[in-house]
Amino acid sequence: MRERGFTAIELIMVLAIIAIIAMGATMSVFQLITVSRQNNDISTAVRHAQNTGHWISRDTLMAESVTTDTLNINHAFITLNWTNYSAPEDKHNEPPHVVYHKVYYILRSSANSLYRIERNHVGFDKDGNEIENESAYIADNINDIDYTWQTNNGTWILTIVTEAGKQNVTREYQVAPRVGATY
Repeated sequence: MRERGFTAIELIMVLAIIAIIAMGATMSVFQLITVSRQNNDISTAVRHAQNTGHWISRDTLMAESVTTDTLNINHAFITLNWTNYSAPEDKHNEPPHVVYHKVYYILRSSANSLYRIERNHVGFDKDGNEIENESAYIADNINDIDYTWQTNNGTWILTIVTEAGKQNVTREYQVAPRVGATY
């Protein structure tokens, strides 16, 4: 009776096929992880740029006056002011409620050599007493921010550059001012 087994060439061929399949699977997993990381970085950078654009555009549209200053760390580079009037509950005897709002944006240092944008909102009553005070970071990973008032068409151009990982994102926002606002 003769025993049958695999020859050395057959074993080498099987091992080579298994090695090729394993290498392909490893490369696919590595590529999937790399693409996923890049997508996460782009999403993070876009989210921070959009959040900055949203808050500054929103406040600018409500503002009666906007003051800009040079872009310095720990210093307000945009200050916005507006007034809200609301009807009192007893419309016959009380004057309208008045709240004076002041919002300012500050560029702060961040641990990764990029910057954060802090939004501070303070509300005052008609006597100048502080009735609201809130502060929040609205974005991280800010690489650069630029704001330009265009006198030819009366819009404010806000350009934001954010960075996450190796991905950079630039977003530009054009904001038309509130009617009668001073800039």
